[in-house]
Amino acid sequence: MIDPDGPYAKREGLITVSVLPQHDAQQAILRSLPRISEAIRLRDQVVAVMGDRLVPDVMAGKGNSLLFLCDRDMPAFVISHPLLMLDANVPPPPPIPMAPLELPEHLRAKEPAEPPPERPRILPGPDKFPGKLKIAEGPAYIEISYGDDGTKVETVQSGGDSWTWGYHHEDRPFAIDPFAKPAQYPPVGLYCRGDLDPEGHDIDTLAGMVADLDPARFVKGRVYVPVPTPGGASGCWMRGLWWLREAIWDGRIDEDEAGWAVIDAWTGSVAVVGATLAEAFEAWKEAVVAAQPLPPRDPKPAPMPDVPDEAPSSEYDEEKKTARFSTGTVHLVFVPRVTLDWPEARPENVPAIAVPLAPAAPIPAGWEGYGFTRRLRLIGERGDVCTAFVRDEGHGAFTLIGEGAIPSVDPATLDAELDRIDDDRRRDIEETWFPGRPSPYVNPEYPWVSPGYRAWDDLGRTPKLREGGIGWTAEVVPRDLDADHLRWMIKRARRSGVGPLAANRPF
Repeated sequence: MIDPDGPYAKREGLITVSVLPQHDAQQAILRSLPRISEAIRLRDQVVAVMGDRLVPDVMAGKGNSLLFLCDRDMPAFVISHPLLMLDANVPPPPPIPMAPLELPEHLRAKEPAEPPPERPRILPGPDKFPGKLKIAEGPAYIEISYGDDGTKVETVQSGGDSWTWGYHHEDRPFAIDPFAKPAQYPPVGLYCRGDLDPEGHDIDTLAGMVADLDPARFVKGRVYVPVPTPGGASGCWMRGLWWLREAIWDGRIDEDEAGWAVIDAWTGSVAVVGATLAEAFEAWKEAVVAAQPLPPRDPKPAPMPDVPDEAPSSEYDEEKKTARFSTGTVHLVFVPRVTLDWPEARPENVPAIAVPLAPAAPIPAGWEGYGFTRRLRLIGERGDVCTAFVRDEGHGAFTLIGEGAIPSVDPATLDAELDRIDDDRRRDIEETWFPGRPSPYVNPEYPWVSPGYRAWDDLGRTPKLREGGIGWTAEVVPRDLDADHLRWMIKRARRSGVGPLAANRPF
């Protein structure tokens, strides 16, 4: 838990990004949308106000809305993440069973001395069904969930600096820490307005505020969806982003090429870089006519594995002071809201994504002598781009360091420090691993291990090399190289084995 009087409280340089105290700004929105009836009216009014600036996505399903904002200069493209989403009358997922656990006395929840006072409830409106409204400005969002009677039951939001929200949500405006790594984003622009009324707004006024939001401030990615396609704009963005990351990793887009990159969102076989989005798009369309990409092939359903049904279980290890929970066997079936066939393979039907690629940063002085000879541009979830520096170590193994981590580490001691972290991490994992199951380090199903390392302390202001997550996979997948976090981190990919992690490097 963050200490209210600890280092977070002593930080200097926080930037205030709103006017009202955070609680008052939040209440201005929540009191405007107390029921799903108001959420539906807001959706309708936003559509009326913004007109053809918005593109509805068919993947929302009947009665729901998924609204994307068109690019100002190239209306054929939409900003890659939706502005407004409304789910209406969507059944909640079934609960996952969990076995009860008899915890020791000091870990048991204490019964309250007296029940909390009942709060006055909002009367349901004309629409009495559950749903969810989300208004987003890139990474910033507010999401309001409504219960079975259509009244508000839960709110989730981004809020800039979490310490400021946690300890000063009633007396301070929203703030961000410009030194945080990864970067903090301000809250959704609705909260930052000086004309907010904590008592709430009528729907027409609130719709105008939503129309003023500018997701393009934070979202660099663009999507072109000429005809309805499985997955819609979000599916095209996800596939295209994966293919673009692989094209950059494989060298199909050179590290010195800069401008707008456009790649097809079917199979990633046509990629073009141009000085402007308009130039790149025209060149891409010509290349698509010549190459004619095909829609993705739907894989044949894999046979259901013969897994014995296990009941949920739990246990508490008194010696190690650890609790383990198992859901037992869970069967997950995903049913899309909308089922579409792939469109005909014609040039005019091929979707694409576009991302502006800045020139790769130069390799820092001294690092080439330690094998970091390749520059790699990483792309984030919303199209942000940064440079990472790669040491290829043979047989697919590599070490990658993001540009934001370079100032915090010394290449002369880096490997020894990473090896120490790996040894400590492996010992901790194997000591607490599930009994009766093979260590992930020696499981032949996952021959690759990819540890990550954070290069800064939690405040993002002091160098501190430490553990930063780990994964085991069947292969190394470049599509997972995400700029949003790896900009500030180090990542290794190694062949796993029965002994300590091998460096796998011939240099």
